[in-house]
Amino acid sequence: SIVEQARVIAASEEMEERGVTLPPDYLTVAVQTSNYKWVLAFGYPRGFTVNWLGWRIVVGVAGSLVFTILIMYALVNRKEHQLLLYRMMPKNAIAKLQKGQSVIEKYDMVTIFFSDIIGFTNMVSEMTPIQVMAMLNELYTIFDALVEEHDVYKVET
Repeated sequence: SIVEQARVIAASEEMEERGVTLPPDYLTVAVQTSNYKWVLAFGYPRGFTVNWLGWRIVVGVAGSLVFTILIMYALVNRKEHQLLLYRMMPKNAIAKLQKGQSVIEKYDMVTIFFSDIIGFTNMVSEMTPIQVMAMLNELYTIFDALVEEHDVYKVET
């Protein structure tokens, strides 16, 4: 403990006469008794070192790193959540929901388009997985271009 590490020196007025000098970083307190004037000096023989300082720094840095990772994870999840919402709902509907408003909207005319590739199972059974992906990518790229061209809202399910 600190008390065990500290060296306490008690000396009388004769300390100076005997040539005893104290390091400048020692704390000294003069105490007058009935017979003598004592000087109590408190200090550390090899200087003050904090044994736990290294671990404190390591724990602090590690804790900060873990906290930063958790915050980043939460922000990434929030961004992914927002991207998913924007794929499923129109932006104006999301804005209303975020404001706590109702999203019920009335349209005079609505068209719902469902697509199905006839014979898909038989067709892909004769193709490699890469060919299937290429074909579907080409098909949906054309659908996306038509959606953009006609300014319609697409819901992916």
